[in-house]
Amino acid sequence: MVKLRRTKYYYFLRYTLPMWFEYNVFRRFREAIYWIKCHTLKSYKFHIVDLRGVDSVHKYKYGYKDPGAILELACWAMLRKYVEECKPSDPETWAGPDLVKEGGEFYHNKIVYDEVMGLYDWWTKGRLKYVEDMDNLYEERRKAIKNNNIRLINQMNKKLSEYRDFVEKQEDEKFEQLIRLRKQLWD
Repeated sequence: MVKLRRTKYYYFLRYTLPMWFEYNVFRRFREAIYWIKCHTLKSYKFHIVDLRGVDSVHKYKYGYKDPGAILELACWAMLRKYVEECKPSDPETWAGPDLVKEGGEFYHNKIVYDEVMGLYDWWTKGRLKYVEDMDNLYEERRKAIKNNNIRLINQMNKKLSEYRDFVEKQEDEKFEQLIRLRKQLWD
């Protein structure tokens, strides 16, 4: 057996060549295998956020969405997934009413639970009232346009603008509340 002296050939064969193979050959194989797993096996698709069915108002199924809308839908999708799949429990049921009262050991947990469930209810049910009201205002404006009543059209446009601003403000407040609660969503 040939004994290599600690020369430049020794270091090349011992350190440089294996490192080159590691970075240029083996790593690419591992990345290719991981890519195949992530694109074929359902258990490896944890990096995908499914936005279909998240929004009960607009019924998003597929296709292009603005980045801001995707960001918002993704956050609401995670809240919905948390509530429906993790099924958080009310601290009052497992800690008792004495420990969730103000000053109690689990008071903060109760507040977070109530806020999370309130946001979930608002997202899945409460927003529908705003949409119905907006649809009614649009219908009234359509009738005013059909009757060619300029004064009523202007009034309806003003009402629609004010109501749209009110709804957007409500949605922004709820979204900010969700962002504040994001660190509390764990199972």
